[in-house]
Amino acid sequence: MKKYLLISFFVAFTALMVTEAHCQSVHPKVQTLIDGLNSWMSGEMQATGTVDPLLLKAKSEYIRQVQDSLAKAESIALKQLASGGDILESKKTTLTLMAGSSIVVPSNTEWRITGMYVKGDMDSYRVQVNSVKLQEVYIAGEKITAPTLTSESALLSGDSMSASYDIDFIEIKFK
Repeated sequence: MKKYLLISFFVAFTALMVTEAHCQSVHPKVQTLIDGLNSWMSGEMQATGTVDPLLLKAKSEYIRQVQDSLAKAESIALKQLASGGDILESKKTTLTLMAGSSIVVPSNTEWRITGMYVKGDMDSYRVQVNSVKLQEVYIAGEKITAPTLTSESALLSGDSMSASYDIDFIEIKFK
C-alpha cells in the first residue's frame, strides 16, 4: 500500500512537471498522452506491482517534448500574428451555441477566445461565465463544446436549461 501511494504521488508530481499551468488547462493532445501514461502505470501496478523507472522516464520525456513543441508552435503563431506573416484575415467574432452543442474550428483558422457569456431566450442581457475555462487558443480541427449547465445560468430569469452561450473570439485565417 505504501509503495502504491508513493507511485501515485510520483505520477501526480510527474504530471505537474510535464504540464505547463496556464488557466488550469492542458492542451488536448498533451492531456491524451498524460491519460495514456496514467493508464499504463495503473496497468503495470496491477500486473507487476511496480513500474519500470526507465520506461516511465522515457514516456514522461516524450510528453515533455510534445508539450514543448506545442508551446513552440504557439509561439511561432503569435510571432506570425504580431508580424502579419501568412495571415489572410483577422476579425473579432461572436458565436452563439445552444447548451450542449459544439462546433469545430475550420481549416486554416485559429480562434483566440476572449470571453464566454450565457444568455436566456427572453433576457436582454448576458452573464460572463467564469466557472468554465476554455483554452485560450483553438486551432483548426479542434472542437469547442458549450456547457449544458453552469452556475451563471442560474442567474437568468428564464429556464436555465434553455440557455445559449455566446463565445467571443478573434478569428485568424491563414493563407
